[in-house]
Amino acid sequence: MVNGGQLVNEALNVLSSFRNVIENKILSKSASLKPQVISISQKLVDISTMLFRLFESISKFVSNKDPGTTVVPSTWWSISIYSDRIVITRHKPGVVSVAYVKDDEKIIFKTKYIKLELQRGIIKLQKRGLKLELDPSDLEDIARKLSDIKYVLRDVAGDLELLIYNAEKKFSK
Repeated sequence: MVNGGQLVNEALNVLSSFRNVIENKILSKSASLKPQVISISQKLVDISTMLFRLFESISKFVSNKDPGTTVVPSTWWSISIYSDRIVITRHKPGVVSVAYVKDDEKIIFKTKYIKLELQRGIIKLQKRGLKLELDPSDLEDIARKLSDIKYVLRDVAGDLELLIYNAEKKFSK
């Protein structure tokens, strides 16, 4: 099973490093952007905590359905922001990614073994050729956590876009 406490600590360390990079690159040139940076950093910490709770729920679900299979993230993270989606990926030993697709209001969770998709209240689960379409009542805990993550990701996307816009204005002077 996933050790949520240990993984949350790892995430806090990663996000602390992320904040340090932002502070060194942006705040050293413009202190007025500090509130935005702090706000984004806190939301990223919130996302990490929610993701780990989600990983635990999915791990329990997968283990219950297929004993011996667990979703165990590794120690390397990346956060990619595209025009239509945000992808949070954790690399090695198994790729774990969570993508929020803006236009479709969809969240996709992927590992080497499973793909879990939430869109408009329906959960779709694919596992090594097996496809299941589930009503959220079947997986209420996972559905709720995915939904919570969707709203925070949307919020962070807006904050990051504003931060980039403000940073570009400051640095173009």
